[in-house]
Amino acid sequence: MNASQKVILLVEDDSENRRLTKDLLSFQNYRVIEAEDSYQALDILQRDPPDLILTDVSLPGMDGLTLTQKIRAQEKFARMPIIVLTAYLRQSDQEALQNTTLLQCLLKPVNIPVLLTHIQNLMQAA
Repeated sequence: MNASQKVILLVEDDSENRRLTKDLLSFQNYRVIEAEDSYQALDILQRDPPDLILTDVSLPGMDGLTLTQKIRAQEKFARMPIIVLTAYLRQSDQEALQNTTLLQCLLKPVNIPVLLTHIQNLMQAA
């Protein structure tokens, strides 16, 4: 692995979406660690902290917004760049995310160049 290769934790319960996203990010020279749910993501985060987290909102057990709050509640991950993907965003969710730094919310279907630009920008800002 290239020493400068950035690591992305991909949290997605749909195996096909996870595979496609991993392939896309790997092609862009990111190392991708996969998690099927928020609990697995929190475990991975402690063992192998990534440079950025890319999570779906709709996850079994604990949704992606709750995952984001739990991550940010830990001081050592308070500035972890996070991108949240969702098919829809409720007003209450939008308000909760509005003043959060190093967090981006993108609506599905995601425009690939836009996603890649946000990943790059958040990693540079962190």
